[in-house]
Formats: sequence, structure tokens, C-alpha cells
Amino acid sequence: MEIVFTIENEKFQTKHFDGIKRLEDVVTTYDNRLSGIGFIHIKKNIQDKGNIVFLAAQDTGAILSVQAVAQNSRFEFQSSANVCINFAPVVESIQLVSTDISFEHTYESPGILNRLDIYIPAQHLQTLLPGKLLTQLAKRQVLDLSIAANKFLSSLNEFLCIMTRELDKPASKSLHIYFESFIHSVTS
Repeated sequence: MEIVFTIENEKFQTKHFDGIKRLEDVVTTYDNRLSGIGFIHIKKNIQDKGNIVFLAAQDTGAILSVQAVAQNSRFEFQSSANVCINFAPVVESIQLVSTDISFEHTYESPGILNRLDIYIPAQHLQTLLPGKLLTQLAKRQVLDLSIAANKFLSSLNEFLCIMTRELDKPASKSLHIYFESFIHSVTS
């Protein structure tokens, strides 16, 4: 399985996919559900090696990539600024990545992937993220916030299920509040 996506006109755009019969069975895109903030949800039972690639975008901002991978044995994140490898039966990761660099997640063995990538345009970064975090992001381009996940009260898989349920509702009243409290809990 391979999925390649980017941001164009402040929206997620899939550029390529391979090893999937119908992209809609695996990927759901929610753009402009929170005043310009875009969401792409990827849920897939991975049978073989899988790659999810983000191509650097001209639209400025950041991607907050939140994922839980159950029944996994090897996961890798790679960008020009960072490489991270994790050998674990369950992977829960949160990464904040500048949209001006490409990055790739590689899943080396079968597993159950539940992932939500959130595009935060530049104009929303200052209101959602602390200044110290923005300074680090500008300097390093990739921030691993996985340690912050331990401060979050529920598992990331649980968060992902709640968020995607709220995103599926046409006019969710609690999406904004839940999203902001999650951002605050992992960035403070």
C-alpha cells in the first residue's frame, strides 16, 4: 500500500495511491470543518509493507499527524530533518511537521492503522500552539510530541475514534472544543 498526498489551496489532495482498490475505502478527507483546518483520516488493516508520503507544499502551516498502529512490529518516520524507528506491538505517535518539507511513514509489517493528519494553516498556528513550540518547529521542522501523548487522558486510538465520529457529523458542536483541548494537552 502506498498513499501520497499534499496540501493545495489549503486542502488535502491525494496525488497517488497504489495497492488499494478504492481510495475511499481507506481515506476520508474533511476540509474546512474548523474554519480552514483540514483533516485526512486513514484507517487500514495493513497486510504488507505500507508507505504514506506527504509531499512538501507551498501552502504554509503545519501537519499534526496522530496515529495508533496496533499489532505492529516496525514503524519508521523519515524526513530531511528527522528519522525515527519504533519496534513495538502498539505504536502511538504524534508529530508536528512543517508543511514545507516532505515526510514519510513506513509500516514494515502487518498492523491495524488508525491515523488522522490535521492541516493547520499558518494563520491558525499562533492561536492554537504555544510560541515556544512554534519557535522549535521553525528551527527543527519536525517535532515528536509522542511523549506528550502520555499526558493525554485517553489512548490516541480512543481520541482518533472520537474525532472521526465527530468529523462524520455534518454540524458537530463539540468538534472544536475537543480538538482544542487535545491540542492544548499535547503541546503545553
